[in-house]
Amino acid sequence: MILCVISCTDKQKNAESEHFWLPQKTQIAYKINQKDVFLSAIQNNAFWREINLQSISSDVVTILSELPSQDEIGLAFTPENTYLITALEEKSFVEQLLTQKKLTSKWFYTFVGKQLIISSDEFLDKQKENPLLENKEINTLLSSSDPQSIANILITKERVQDFLGVFFNGNFTQYFASWLSFDLHLSENDIRLSGTVISASADAKSTFYPSDHAKEAVKMMPSNTLQYISYSNKHLAQEATSFEKSVRGITFCKNDALAFCFVASDDTRYSLAQLPILQEDLQVDFPLFELAQEAEFSAFFDRFETDFSPKFVCLYDDFLIFSQEKQSLIAIVDQVRAQKTLPFNASYAQLEQEMASSVGMTQVVNLQSDPDFVGKYPKIAKNYRWVSFQMTAQDDYYIFNFISKKQQIEKSETSLNERFEFVLEAKMLICPQIVTNHRTKRREIVVQDAHYNLYLIGNTGNLLWKKKLDGKIQSKIYQVDLFKNGYLQMAFSTEKSLWVIDRNGNTVSPFPKKYDEKISPLSVYDYEGNLDYRFVLAQGNKIHLLDKKGQPISGFLPPAEASDLLHTPVHFRTQSMDFLVYGTERGDFRILHRNGGVRIAVDEKFSFSSDLPLLLEDKFMMKTQTGEVVGVDLKGKVTIHKGTVASNQHWIANRHIAAQIIADTLRIGQQNISLPTSDFQNLKTFRIRGVNYISATDSSTHKVYLWNDNAREIQGFPLQGKAIDIDVDLDKNVWIAIAKDDNTLAVYQIGTLIPQ
Repeated sequence: MILCVISCTDKQKNAESEHFWLPQKTQIAYKINQKDVFLSAIQNNAFWREINLQSISSDVVTILSELPSQDEIGLAFTPENTYLITALEEKSFVEQLLTQKKLTSKWFYTFVGKQLIISSDEFLDKQKENPLLENKEINTLLSSSDPQSIANILITKERVQDFLGVFFNGNFTQYFASWLSFDLHLSENDIRLSGTVISASADAKSTFYPSDHAKEAVKMMPSNTLQYISYSNKHLAQEATSFEKSVRGITFCKNDALAFCFVASDDTRYSLAQLPILQEDLQVDFPLFELAQEAEFSAFFDRFETDFSPKFVCLYDDFLIFSQEKQSLIAIVDQVRAQKTLPFNASYAQLEQEMASSVGMTQVVNLQSDPDFVGKYPKIAKNYRWVSFQMTAQDDYYIFNFISKKQQIEKSETSLNERFEFVLEAKMLICPQIVTNHRTKRREIVVQDAHYNLYLIGNTGNLLWKKKLDGKIQSKIYQVDLFKNGYLQMAFSTEKSLWVIDRNGNTVSPFPKKYDEKISPLSVYDYEGNLDYRFVLAQGNKIHLLDKKGQPISGFLPPAEASDLLHTPVHFRTQSMDFLVYGTERGDFRILHRNGGVRIAVDEKFSFSSDLPLLLEDKFMMKTQTGEVVGVDLKGKVTIHKGTVASNQHWIANRHIAAQIIADTLRIGQQNISLPTSDFQNLKTFRIRGVNYISATDSSTHKVYLWNDNAREIQGFPLQGKAIDIDVDLDKNVWIAIAKDDNTLAVYQIGTLIPQ
């Protein structure tokens, strides 16, 4: 049987409800709202990879990746089978999808109306009728879920208890009806599950009404606290004692050796007067009392914690603090006065920032306190340290949050710290490039994989979007402001297209601009710095100079070349003049005006290499295939410097510095560096805070090196990887983005680049 659930999560769809299908025996289901982001998040989030509500097989990931839909995709799990449900009617596409070699198991499919159901269950081949059943409980939960989360999760309370039981003692699901709905949020390596469940009974709800007492109690907990659980208290029963009625919240706290209880009251001294006090201890400078062991009094604590029988109580800072040991109460007060309490624990403080302050129940556990957990999940215990689960009664529902946050290691100003890693779905095609988010001014990463997907990765390592292109990006990715409004777009070229896309991954009209034949990599120039961009590329023996609307610039009349250009014309500006410089296959050395006319004529012909021209000391230079360097000054004087013929030769320069590699020697300015091998390539220059840096990659060891303009290697290098980009983020930290391996990029940050 198939269970039909009516999904009305988007308010705009209420008028015409969408059907969301689930098998009847479903125990957990994902309603995927952002497919690419979801797949990236579950692959890259370190917590989710080790501990999750339901693992997803490689076959399911493959099928999901190929489905054309981005949202309204159902993924359901019964005890025996897996099901994918989406709106799709293309039978030929489905058959091709399910017979591809990448799948390790056999999959079946059927159509119910416009719904495609793919399953590991053979019954789909045989069943002709699919009786439908609407589940009102799930329908109600979905109506309150967040369609902006990457996925909504529907799960039985038994499966939730299995998940929570990994971290917490107790069974909170006893208060729940059959199903829960989670909104899944995976940010960088943090995890947050927030959602709702229908209350099974009104009796327990008095324990879970919102209260802020727990946040105040935490201020008095020892800094070495390992776990605590806090309940609000709204006891309305007539038979309740005067003490019970005065209590608005109770918090149990444990560390290695001791257990405490913090009780909040609207009138603490009144509550104290209701206790069975034997005597007061006058040897301390705060109210501390020994308690009689009365059954009625003990029953109150048993309602929350069965193994806690306090013998002493003290009054401090509007809280009653209970313990079995007098000395432990004295120790607590001493630690409060010395500010050695839990909020001063840096790792806990990171978690507390994400927690709600007014809730019905809060449970927090230090994961390193459980040897069994540490043995099974050592990386989670070390890197996440804390988890919290919070729950609040609201009308006929419980609202809850599960949170765990990766610990931020205290960063040294002069040492490299990994900010995040990101795994692509396929091999990386281009070097990761750092770009700017025009809204936040923070840095982000763009990169492309072997499936021609372009990724935009956010400041914290989360996938913002993924876009399929028509080929490999051949050029640098330029950020431009075409509309002069501060909003940045990305301009780049593939082999036969010129693309401009906006911040959200949408193409900007009239782009992409298509060409019948291969084009050279795009260059973008802004001659006057007034955002009137020029897009420059070559196609065979022709130069295309386009405006920001993709239209040819009138009046641009370059020479009619008899052979193909070797590369895109390179723009230089010196002595308040603009130059476009390029070489041709026939050996022409062209130096043009902005309007395409010849600015400096060079009559000689040369057999040029594919290296781009450079400008150094007002001299344009190009390299020949035999290693010679041809220079042309501003008066047209030609000089030829004999070079060294080597299989490994590279050069690069900006207006401040030049560098070249010949065999196993790197020359930066006038200084030579002996390299460990003759396999260095990918020379790049960076200018950070007025200092020039040169990077190169040893292709034999896959290590990236970085030197400053004095030829001194930078601390922390070499890094494992293949390609690099460097920039400075809004917080003044230097970002280093690196292709760590074939499909993994890593982003490091450091306060200052220090030479060794």
